Amino acid sequence: MDTAPPHPPSSDDRPPPTRPNRPRALRSPWPTGEDYTGPTLAPGDEPATHPEAPPSDLLAALRHRRDDPDLTAEHPGRYQPRGALGEGGIGVVDRVYDRHLRREVAVKRLRPALARRHGPLEARFLDEARVTGLLEHPGIVPVYELGRRPDGALYYAMKQIRGETLRAATRGADLAGRLRLLPRFVAACQAVAYAHSRGVIHRDLKPDNVMIGAFGETLVLDWGLAKVAVDDAPRAASSPAVPGRTMDGQVLGTPAYMPPEQLEGRIAEIDAPADVWALGVMLFELCTGRAPFGDGRDFARLARRVLTAPAPSPIDLEPRCPRELAAIVRRALRRDPADRYPHAGALVADLLAYEAGGRVAAHRYSPRERLARWIHRHRVALVVAAAVIIAALATWIGRGAREADRAALDEAGRQAVVLAEVDRSIDAARETRTAGWLDLYPSRLVGLKERVVEDRLIAHLADPDPGIRRLAARTLGLMSSRHAVDALTTRLADGVEPDEAVVIEIIRALGIIGDPRAEPAVYAARKRYGNQSHVGQNTMLAYRMLPPAAPPPDADADAWVDHGRALVEKGHYLAGVTAYDRAIALDDRLARAHSNRALALRRLGRYADALDGFARALAIEPDYAPALVTRALTLRDRGDFTAALADLDRMTIAHPEYTALTHRARAVVHAMAGHPDAARADAATATRAQPDDRQATAAEGRALQLIGAIEPALAAFNRAIELDPGDALTYQQRARLHLALGDLRAAKADLDYALRLDPALETLAVDRTRVLWALDQRDAARAVADAAVETEPGEGHHRANRAAFIHATADDWPAAAADLAAAVERATPADRVMYALLAAVARRR
Repeated sequence: MDTAPPHPPSSDDRPPPTRPNRPRALRSPWPTGEDYTGPTLAPGDEPATHPEAPPSDLLAALRHRRDDPDLTAEHPGRYQPRGALGEGGIGVVDRVYDRHLRREVAVKRLRPALARRHGPLEARFLDEARVTGLLEHPGIVPVYELGRRPDGALYYAMKQIRGETLRAATRGADLAGRLRLLPRFVAACQAVAYAHSRGVIHRDLKPDNVMIGAFGETLVLDWGLAKVAVDDAPRAASSPAVPGRTMDGQVLGTPAYMPPEQLEGRIAEIDAPADVWALGVMLFELCTGRAPFGDGRDFARLARRVLTAPAPSPIDLEPRCPRELAAIVRRALRRDPADRYPHAGALVADLLAYEAGGRVAAHRYSPRERLARWIHRHRVALVVAAAVIIAALATWIGRGAREADRAALDEAGRQAVVLAEVDRSIDAARETRTAGWLDLYPSRLVGLKERVVEDRLIAHLADPDPGIRRLAARTLGLMSSRHAVDALTTRLADGVEPDEAVVIEIIRALGIIGDPRAEPAVYAARKRYGNQSHVGQNTMLAYRMLPPAAPPPDADADAWVDHGRALVEKGHYLAGVTAYDRAIALDDRLARAHSNRALALRRLGRYADALDGFARALAIEPDYAPALVTRALTLRDRGDFTAALADLDRMTIAHPEYTALTHRARAVVHAMAGHPDAARADAATATRAQPDDRQATAAEGRALQLIGAIEPALAAFNRAIELDPGDALTYQQRARLHLALGDLRAAKADLDYALRLDPALETLAVDRTRVLWALDQRDAARAVADAAVETEPGEGHHRANRAAFIHATADDWPAAAADLAAAVERATPADRVMYALLAAVARRR
């Protein structure tokens, strides 16, 4: 957050990711005193007003519960069995006849006995079906239906695959035969590159999971171990290594294709370069006919070779292997993930360059090699071209001009056909605004990607219809059109694009494109609206996806402050502090550099250093609003309410333009300090200043909640929800009040809806665990607590919550002690003392 005036200071009252007041969650069932505003939805994309509204983003689509209401029941008699296609450890694949669509399809089903005994296996099966269904690419099997059978078994229907695996195709083939399969391998890499662009890591790539069809199809199968965004945690206990078979647990995948970080069980480090390693092993096998480190029958020996010995060169085993392919393999199999290709797309680029006779980035060419390769790959064409040139030289001038004109006319005609299709889609979108139209039409247009289509869509960014402008922006983003970056950023300039929904769509498109040039324009637009505004909340993730470009060496202090601000907003707090240090070294009288640096330190939990930084900023500018507000929040979190109120009192005098913000913060401080009358007065003042503002009304409810005025607080939260029904935090806070009133079912309904709006909302898993436990839904409560630990393994408070409200309640003291010991390792210094004391108590019990 940039704190430079004249813009209002942020009212972001969220604490840092690790903060000293988390142990309160162990002392009281309902933590208080934390503001957090989750992302909201753009107009036109709002969810239904009932708890069954479907999730709209990738991560939300993968959140699952065993009683997931989104799963349909199998239609009786729809699928008629026609024989088994195969089976694995947890599932069976059948060939069936679909009576609805009148065609044969494949149905994969989870064994009911396993689903009952192993909840994580059911979760993994759901992940596999949903990830496969969400990845819409020609190289990934389309999923037609996901549901549950009457016996409780999960199933999903998909395209029936006919063909053989890449392993079967290469078995017994010589080098020439294996290299003829290189285009199929490249097609598989392109499917993986698409998955990487969607944030999905396969984690179990191998020749058995690549299917080759008889008519050019190449499909990547088995996404059961896929990792999506922060989905890092293992889901089952470790299994022994079996060659060619997938391993579950701390070591995920197939041993012969695992990179070092995967073999060592460093789950959090498994990212796109891990898939690149597996693809490198597969390419090594294409070049040599064998695996580089062994087939995995002796797991310990294989792991020792991977972790200590460099990968052999394919040329050592197969001297006829092309040197460019060998160079690609060597880069893909480097031990350090940072030295490999960063993702499958970069690997594909080198493979395509090799196929086209171009220059492979991983290989160093001598001039002679470059010339020899070019001549070798074009030798037939060179001979033919020489003969044609000699024979046609006399007639070339006149005929060439006519052919050029004809080619230009043909190209113009082809482009006219493409543009006509674009125009038909745009016209249809003008007439049809039914549910899902903004997803349907961009999907149709993305397949037409070429420069003339991008130019036509860029022109529609100025269309009078805001819906068409949203359609154009979304499509350009899905096309990853760097050609459109300048036009999109121009629309973000102050006063150019008046519609907030279009602004949100443009920023999301720029986040997908990922061009660093767009970062300053996106930051300026979000700052203009405010980080806590509708625009700010719905573009937070897109902004974080934009990489900040480092300032040039001769940049001034302001440039380094802006760079630090970009790093902090993207969650890189330590790097942000370093950038602010650079700015202060250039100009130590820059108040916003000291204030922003202190804010970054506060988010790191270094409160004493943060307070020192705020003091330095205020010594330079005594009434610097951002420093006053944020220091007050820091003092409040440390329990120094008197000093916090003193800073807020200075704000009321020095900055009357921030009346609502100041009184909102004072109301919470007064409530926490035990001043109920003052808290009510400040909350009422803030609400009067902004009667139609969701934040002001919710802050009033929070202050009333803190002083024990439950019924008035509930009324305030009801008004806040009416003002903005898409804010997940307000539903979470109202759920806590319902619980205080003893209405457990109303509390659960609010928490379920908050989960649909923002699955990543902080402390939501803690609240759901306690409500489900209070409703005597013990298995569901335990599942929520376990899922929180698995999806965020680095957050100690999830383990402390499970220890206190699951294990301790069930008198399982060894499990509670183990969770608390793990929480100590992941906690801030302030939390560590509390967790260590509780762990000692648990061990004694």
